[in-house]
Amino acid sequence: MIVKTKTDDFGNNTIGLNNPFKGLFNGDFFKRQNLLSDADITAIKAYNTEIDKCVTSQTAFNRTMLNTSKEAQNIVAAANGGTVAINGLTKSSKAAELGMRALSMAGNMIASMVISWVVSEAISWLNDLAHAEENARKRSEELTSSYETEKQNIDDSISKYKELSEKLDDTSLSTSEVKSIKKQLLDIQDQLYEKYGEEATQIDLVNGKYDEQIEKLGILSKKKAGDYVAENYSDIKADEKYVTEDFNVNKVLQYGSTQFSSFDLQKYLEKYDTLGIKKYESKGQYGVDQIDLVSNGTRQEVYDQISNLLQDLNHDFGESNPEVNALKTTLSNILNDSFDTDELANANSRIKKYAEAEILSNDKASKSYNDLVDAVDNYNTRKLSRKKS
Repeated sequence: MIVKTKTDDFGNNTIGLNNPFKGLFNGDFFKRQNLLSDADITAIKAYNTEIDKCVTSQTAFNRTMLNTSKEAQNIVAAANGGTVAINGLTKSSKAAELGMRALSMAGNMIASMVISWVVSEAISWLNDLAHAEENARKRSEELTSSYETEKQNIDDSISKYKELSEKLDDTSLSTSEVKSIKKQLLDIQDQLYEKYGEEATQIDLVNGKYDEQIEKLGILSKKKAGDYVAENYSDIKADEKYVTEDFNVNKVLQYGSTQFSSFDLQKYLEKYDTLGIKKYESKGQYGVDQIDLVSNGTRQEVYDQISNLLQDLNHDFGESNPEVNALKTTLSNILNDSFDTDELANANSRIKKYAEAEILSNDKASKSYNDLVDAVDNYNTRKLSRKKS
């Protein structure tokens, strides 16, 4: 791996480069590849001068080469007492130097790319972390939408199967009419196979017994509800939190003063149990007085009470008080900017659908729920019939 995690002296986890790559990116690798330094070239030139003076090669070596690199000393030794071809050697070293510079530039480019990738991944991770709950609600929305489509499809199939089965009970049907109805049943069955595969292979709407097929369709519906409940178990909690958590709106109502001159806002807010104000008095030459609206209820509770506050201000003051009019404009902006009523309604809807799926996937709870629904329907039917009579 190019990068690795390591622990610093304080026990914190950090990201760093692995050792083989670290030398590549800090230039050490390229430094090691240089053939001869300028000092080596100068020493070899001095060695040639000594040889030209007809001193022995050992004497020339001792006078000029003792402090040079091993590469330079080996080149001199390979000359066997003669002078070293310094021109070719200089060109070779220069070419090597240029090559190393090119490689170093390439290494720096690679290092820059790696660093950019690490930074990009870190930003992506931090972004996901910052929007974790929002992303969870988005996944919950997608899972709920998919489940609703599946449930509606199964419910429609059950409804259509019941309707066509009742028609088949009519003994006066012609052969062609019976054939047409069975063709419709087969189409429904094929659609179930196509959508649910092996989960629907036991269903035979054309030839199977009515009660058995209704039961099998119910089992399929229950299975899909259970799948949805399991898949959305974690993400639905983000919806629940969004709906039920305490929400502090914490918005400025007025700059420049800690009170309204025409009425006592703090006293006026006493009947709104989720709303309050916080006053900030200026300190020093550059301080500014202000009043903030604060809250401690759920989003829906706070939204409802701000809406009620607006209505009450309209009722009590009308449009005649400029100070109150400015406050109403601020409150209206807070409702628009601080609350996503569509998302709140959608989150509530997903929570309700999730609860219904939990009930449907549980036999005992499902029976109790269905009995309750039937009881309500029967009550409403009787109530309606009494009104008509």
